[in-house]
Amino acid sequence: MTSRIWQKARVTGSRAGYLTLQFASPEACRRCRQGRGCGGGLFGAWLGSSAPIVEVAAGDSVRVGDWVRVGFDTTFLVRAALRVYGLPLVAFLLGAGLAHHMLADSTWRDPAALGAALLASAVAWWLAGLACPTARPAIEHLSCEAVDTTSCRSPDPQ
Repeated sequence: MTSRIWQKARVTGSRAGYLTLQFASPEACRRCRQGRGCGGGLFGAWLGSSAPIVEVAAGDSVRVGDWVRVGFDTTFLVRAALRVYGLPLVAFLLGAGLAHHMLADSTWRDPAALGAALLASAVAWWLAGLACPTARPAIEHLSCEAVDTTSCRSPDPQ
């Protein structure tokens, strides 16, 4: 059984097998309010986005205006984070170390090491973006009243 991180969203648009989802504000997340969230609230505040909007591939069982919950596999999230953050960090350190070693007698050693580190990190970040698989989140329809998003729950299985 896979572990998932779930977030509620409202379907705001639909086109050719894709849904446009507007996620609930991070302030609505109980874990974010307790300071134990995933960091989405912090990044959202920095980027000025209180309710992120994302487009995802989905089936036909959901319509515009419906509430859904979107679940991402935690293993996928960890691997994606390692690719997007870990690989560029390792490339930065290797680029700096290699340039610093190769230019040991040069007066430009430190600026060259910084430049090589930044270049290696940028290339690794770009390659990580190419190698990172597309997220396939689980999307479940929720039954709730439009004015009360706290009452959302998964429909009973039939």
